[in-house]
Amino acid sequence: MISTQARITLASQFQWTYLDPQGRLHRIGIYHGPRSGHLLVYCDGRILFVDFGVFHDKVYPFFIEDQLCELHLIREGRFMRYEFKVNTEAETPLNKARREAARRERQWLHLRLAIAAVVCLLLGALVLWGKWREDRRRVPDTVGTATIVDREMAPDGSIIFTYSWIADGVIWQDEWRHRQRARATGRGIELLPLDRGDELVVEWASAKPNAHRLRLDTLPPPTADRLIARMTDSLAQYADTLQACTIRAAWTAAGVEGLVAVWLAHHPRWRDEGRRHEWEELRDQARFRAAWRQECRH
Repeated sequence: MISTQARITLASQFQWTYLDPQGRLHRIGIYHGPRSGHLLVYCDGRILFVDFGVFHDKVYPFFIEDQLCELHLIREGRFMRYEFKVNTEAETPLNKARREAARRERQWLHLRLAIAAVVCLLLGALVLWGKWREDRRRVPDTVGTATIVDREMAPDGSIIFTYSWIADGVIWQDEWRHRQRARATGRGIELLPLDRGDELVVEWASAKPNAHRLRLDTLPPPTADRLIARMTDSLAQYADTLQACTIRAAWTAAGVEGLVAVWLAHHPRWRDEGRRHEWEELRDQARFRAAWRQECRH
């Protein structure tokens, strides 16, 4: 809508320039006598209205080509204000066509937005499917053993296991620090006297063997046997009453955590750090007593 306005005090004429939808310029003007109230309205040199004694609010509608326009006279105290407006609300053929075009444009806009939304959903689904497929490739579905290649103490005090395993005829290698347990489920296995050549349980994805994790809550039976024998020999000098069958009962009852409890309670390096209660709590459990009777009373 085009709207211009003018306030006339001493002067009695005013002009507007209107650009129609076809790009043509039209000049609309008025002559209005401030004392007589006589009014003349013209467009492009053609007289549209002649009225007399106009001193109050009044509206003069007229067409420029197919467009309905209006000239508004508005009384404000001792002055008159003039406004030229394009009426886009009236039920004229041009306004109907304009509204129909706007309706079609809205429909096309909604259609384009719907298509864009569908495309975005499809792209999002494709990305999620690709991520799901990649995650599926990383889900461990194969269990095997990894051999400890090296065990060392880092400058920051971390114990580092370097280990390797074979998948599809290929040797894979990685390392694990006991302070980075995101991929481990055990507790304290790094404190046990594991050494080179011992084995750990490892799980990996058959489609992507480097996507793997260590199962540090358990040990392969051969490694467990060697570790129990090693612990028995090492702890004999500190706890002469500790029998190998007791250590094996701890392994049978609580797995890796049972061995850790025995080791921390009897080895002098860890005995004074307040960890003996773990061994005492384990000994009071029914599962340990049952395992001890099985291992030590035969």
